[in-house]
Amino acid sequence: MGGLALHGGCQYPDASLLEFASPLAAQGPPASGDGAGPRRCLPGAVGIHPFSGVFAAISRRGAVRILCLSAWFPYPPDVGARIRLHYLLTALGATHAVDLLCFFHGQEERVSPEVLPSGVSLLGALPAPTDRRSRPSLADLFSPYPRALAEQYVPEMAASLKAALSGACCDLVLTFDVGPGVTAAPYLLEVQGVRRVVVDPEISMIWTKARTARGLVARLRYGLTWQKQRRYTRELLLWVDGCVVPSDVERRLILDIVPDGPPLAVVPNGVDLNRYQGDFGPVEPDTLVFPGALTY
Repeated sequence: MGGLALHGGCQYPDASLLEFASPLAAQGPPASGDGAGPRRCLPGAVGIHPFSGVFAAISRRGAVRILCLSAWFPYPPDVGARIRLHYLLTALGATHAVDLLCFFHGQEERVSPEVLPSGVSLLGALPAPTDRRSRPSLADLFSPYPRALAEQYVPEMAASLKAALSGACCDLVLTFDVGPGVTAAPYLLEVQGVRRVVVDPEISMIWTKARTARGLVARLRYGLTWQKQRRYTRELLLWVDGCVVPSDVERRLILDIVPDGPPLAVVPNGVDLNRYQGDFGPVEPDTLVFPGALTY
């Protein structure tokens, strides 16, 4: 994820997603064939919170029905991906009707509808695909897309998404990836007739590996992976109606790949200081607490 940002008086900037997504949903379903080819970016549509001020007018028209497809279950909010997802869902659920369809990662995530934010309903949760990687083949080498897309594809999730869309009225489909590993965004390529927004595709880690690789083999490997990721990212973003990223680094990478893509917004990370009230013991001078993974 992008760098930590203290925003709005140290509050988590979750409302920014509302300012971005609600106007898209209010536009109604895309026209027939929409998403099949390149589109022009509207003037002023690229930047931080491009729809600021519009949400208040949209919300007066009534709640939007949102289907969220996530690579993570948002509870407990104790690591970066779940923290971000928890607060974004909290903001959406406060105003709109949100249905969640997600993967979960073992016993560490307590999958239960009771722990979800208010306004968010659990449609279903499937085990995240395990690492299925086999030795790369010639077909993998010459494939135009990253190998992980095929290896992590779960037909049951695609079927669940199709059933959810056919069984209920939906104004907007959001996918949350947030971090490395399992991805939800590819399933958007199977969604038609409803507005689609991809949240946190996060491509900077692959880009960084390609830039910093040492040795001929590593440079060739990560360079090829980056080119495949660029191709996939471009096709995905020309299909969807909006994209949200956590940092300006991600924003610049997206614009380099898809300058003619959909509206793009930066919704930075933040800190909810209310979760850290109380007595945590005496202050230890010259001590820094880093609440994150050193390997990330």
